[in-house]
Amino acid sequence: MQLVNHLARGGRPLGTLIFWVAITAMLPSVPASANDQVTLRLDWTIEGQHLPFVWALDKGYYAAEAIDAQIFEGRGSGNTAQLVGAKTDTFGEADASRAALARGQGAPLTVIAAYIQRSEGTVVSFAASGLEKPGDLIGKKVATSPGSSSTVLFQAMLKASGIPESKVDIVNVDSTSKVASLLQHRVDAVTGLMSSECVLVKEQSPEEKVACMPMADFGVNALGVGLIVNDDTIKQNPDLVRRFVRASLKGWAEALKDPAEAAAIGKKHFPLADTKVLQAQLESVIPSIHSANSVGHPLGWMAEADWRGTIETLRSYMGLTSTGPVTDYYTDEFIPEQK
Repeated sequence: MQLVNHLARGGRPLGTLIFWVAITAMLPSVPASANDQVTLRLDWTIEGQHLPFVWALDKGYYAAEAIDAQIFEGRGSGNTAQLVGAKTDTFGEADASRAALARGQGAPLTVIAAYIQRSEGTVVSFAASGLEKPGDLIGKKVATSPGSSSTVLFQAMLKASGIPESKVDIVNVDSTSKVASLLQHRVDAVTGLMSSECVLVKEQSPEEKVACMPMADFGVNALGVGLIVNDDTIKQNPDLVRRFVRASLKGWAEALKDPAEAAAIGKKHFPLADTKVLQAQLESVIPSIHSANSVGHPLGWMAEADWRGTIETLRSYMGLTSTGPVTDYYTDEFIPEQK
């Protein structure tokens, strides 16, 4: 009533004001335009390479693109590819080679950005074991996790090196137990990723020298972590895909400038995480955000030459039987133009 009186004192007749208030109340309300609701499924529990997405969420980059995003942890790239392929999740963060394998098996998936452009696969051991090349693994006990991207990459490395799997004592363990099996010296080595298990073992065993054997140095020529989406989403809402990629790439660009703050933000959203480990993991991927073929292009942009190498590796060593062109697996359509 105080507001009405104030307006009346401003010169408008009170009766006229009450009439228009009454008419306005009778009009149907027009709801505000709703944001797009999306989910992003990570490839694993929170790690350094996931922080740019969490940064984009925390800093409001998705909201600024009219997107309400939720980020969920995952259980491996293969599982993430299945969930996005079934449209259970809108977007997924997964190993590009695993996404390509899933597409080759019929999953309607496309890689729309690649943030780590060198295969992250590695074999982690203590330097005292002397495991420096694939041949050194013969007769050794190596822990792997069935279905994980690093296991598939490990199998590819053995094939590329001409080493039958039967020559290696492969021990299948749950992914959550893999690092512990090495720290407790129950195995000689574990398969993993350069930015994950390699960093974890170094952080948790500071008194021992750790050796990480990059599979990319031994025939595994493949792109690393990327962003995937269902083909139907591209067809039905390409603008949403473009906005999500734009916000995500901004998150990558900014998080890489301040890994310490990115780790703190990760801890804020995932309280069980270790900020020291998160920061070290994010810093470890910085040298791999571009390949020689993608230098000079925006973050996430993928070179056809790198995809040709990835598909050749998948066909030669990882069981890909699809004969489609490499352009079936990815698109740079949604990467913002270089300014």
